[in-house]
Amino acid sequence: MRTREYWGGAFALLVFLLVQLGALSLVPTFFDQGYQTVEDPSDPTNSLLYVGAILVMTALMLAAFKYDLAFLVRYVVVLTGGMLAWYVFSAVLPATVAGLPAGLLPLAAAAAIA
Repeated sequence: MRTREYWGGAFALLVFLLVQLGALSLVPTFFDQGYQTVEDPSDPTNSLLYVGAILVMTALMLAAFKYDLAFLVRYVVVLTGGMLAWYVFSAVLPATVAGLPAGLLPLAAAAAIA
């Protein structure tokens, strides 16, 4: 393996670790805001629901690639990235800044990222 490939792998690993550490640092903020993923976190069927959703989306993406609809996959990825950014910004940014209504600032920040 060449040096360039090692650096690429190291960079990917660094980005992965930074995302995980960032997510862990946001846990107290989300907890304070009252955000939770599911109604009952101790329910074992939550895992089955997530695995099922992953399998369904994988099948839809593979079908989109097979039928030359890759642009739809790109749109979904950008849309979900914007939604995730809005979710994080709505918990981290204050409700009003410079007179903007609640929710507009996180939406603008998410749109800037997407």
